[in-house]
Amino acid sequence: MSGRLADVRTLVTDGSKVLRELYKRVHPDLFHDVPHAREANEHSFKLLQEYLEFAKKGGELGRTAGVPYKFRFFLYKQDGSEAEPAEQNGELKKVELILPPPARLDAGTAEGALPRSTQKALGRLFSACGLSADFTGGAEQDQPLNLRQFVPQAAELARQRQLSQRGPRHDISTLRTALRLGRQVTVGFAPSVRARGAVVQADLIRQVAAALDKVQHLDVRGLRFMLGQEYGVDAEGQLWLDASDNALFWSGYLTATDFSECHDRQATLKRIQLLEASVAASLGVSMVYSSPALRAKPGYYSLLERLAAEASELGAVAGGANRSVPLQVVEDKTSEDPGSQSGFSTDTDFGFLSVPVSAPAQHVYKHIEAHGLEVRRALAERRQQHDKAEDLRRALERRLRLRRLSKDPALSHERFCRACMRFLQRADALMPLMEGLEVRISEASMVSPDGAHIDIAWDCDI
Repeated sequence: MSGRLADVRTLVTDGSKVLRELYKRVHPDLFHDVPHAREANEHSFKLLQEYLEFAKKGGELGRTAGVPYKFRFFLYKQDGSEAEPAEQNGELKKVELILPPPARLDAGTAEGALPRSTQKALGRLFSACGLSADFTGGAEQDQPLNLRQFVPQAAELARQRQLSQRGPRHDISTLRTALRLGRQVTVGFAPSVRARGAVVQADLIRQVAAALDKVQHLDVRGLRFMLGQEYGVDAEGQLWLDASDNALFWSGYLTATDFSECHDRQATLKRIQLLEASVAASLGVSMVYSSPALRAKPGYYSLLERLAAEASELGAVAGGANRSVPLQVVEDKTSEDPGSQSGFSTDTDFGFLSVPVSAPAQHVYKHIEAHGLEVRRALAERRQQHDKAEDLRRALERRLRLRRLSKDPALSHERFCRACMRFLQRADALMPLMEGLEVRISEASMVSPDGAHIDIAWDCDI
């Protein structure tokens, strides 16, 4: 646990612990296979950190004062959730909400508490995410453990969890290999299933094998089974099974399924990926990409063909100066969607350009020409931040003799670097405590569910 529990962790210790629950639901690690959701959650979580920092200081000062905050979070569906602003997207739920800037502290506000208007604003965000809106942000806190108390307990808990998972992990590897060689199929898991641990995953793969044994007359070669919360074929040709059912039910479902749809979508995806790579090389950008849902629509393929034709005549934009710039294709903006230039946008936080799927090729060229330099500068700044963080990471890893040191994707480079420098200053005292451990610097101190690493809060009490 952290010494002063900054930002989110300062506030999660109130009765409902609603912020900690939000952190668990939107953590970028849960969306490893959904890049757009992972990036959106990482950006919005950092924005929430900034919002809370200003809220604790009694509102914003300077040129940013009065600017509203726009949050966009993706969550996995929760039973009983009634979030109104949510847009359903397969297993995902998108929540978009604009909050006013934090209010100035009232004269009678208790130390550590938030103004009532700020509490209400945060309550709207939590409610939209399907959490309790009853939030006070009070100053009452549990007595935290310092690093010297936390690490020995965490290391023992991680060891126990690793031992409990060691057998199932080996089983998963063996079962996957057997299915790949024997039936020429692969098996994957939705993040919500991966979070349940190796024991559950190993059992589910056994059930997949049992289901396939019941339908040996079916030609399932080349299929990729995904275990999640529903049935169907997704845009990438993956066949989804509901993990809450059993082998008998799955075998019946497979018998009634036409696998040609899976193969057709897989073939279409390969053609699109080849065309994306060709168009990116011709335009002189690092990549052209979109969401799986948009990729499956005819309009996306049409845009790629238009860009390929335009690039064959004009060549790379700006002579190929933008080869580090990613180009994202998004849905056309509706009249209700705020946004500049009807879907053309520039993201300098993550460093990419966006264009609408119906855009004429000439307009895409002009957008890259006009804003490519801006994105290149943003990417260069991010690389500098990453390089600095990586240098400190290596130095701390060697100095503390850690098995491995990593950074939580939800943590900013600035906080990671500050933590590394603090730990380096106390390295002589920390090395005997942490030698040989696998550590990740994060927002809160905890042990990963599978015991693979120990999360240590960036501002923990050493």
